[in-house]
Amino acid sequence: MVWSIGDFGFDLRLSMYVPDLILKNIGSLMNKLFLKSKIKKEDIDLFAIHPGGMKILAACEEALGIAKEKNLFSYEVLREYGNMSSVTVFFVLEKFMRSFSIHDKAKNILACAFGPGLTMEAMIAVVQ
Repeated sequence: MVWSIGDFGFDLRLSMYVPDLILKNIGSLMNKLFLKSKIKKEDIDLFAIHPGGMKILAACEEALGIAKEKNLFSYEVLREYGNMSSVTVFFVLEKFMRSFSIHDKAKNILACAFGPGLTMEAMIAVVQ
C-alpha cells in the first residue's frame, strides 16, 4: 500500500499482490476466528467486507465461498466512497445497521478489514 498526498487529500494505491495475499491468508484468519468464537462459517448470515477494491472483494468472496450478492453493501460503499483503508468497513456496517429490521435480530455478521502492512482484522457480531 502506498499513500501520497494529492490535490484533494490522501491518495491510496495498492500493489497488485494484495488481492493474492488476501486470497491466500483470509481463510486461516477466519478459521481461527470461528474456532475461538465457537461459531461455524455456516452460522454466518451477513458479511461486511472491507471494500478495498474490486479484486479484493472478489478474492474475499472466493476465499470465503460467498456469492457477490452477499457482499452488495461493500460494492455500494466502494462505488460511493472508494477505498479509505481499513476504516471503510465501518461504512459497510453502517449500511447494514440502517437496513436492519426486527427479522434480522440474532443474525451473525462477519466483518473483516485490511490495513497497511498488510494487516487483517475480523470480528463476528450478533445483531441486537
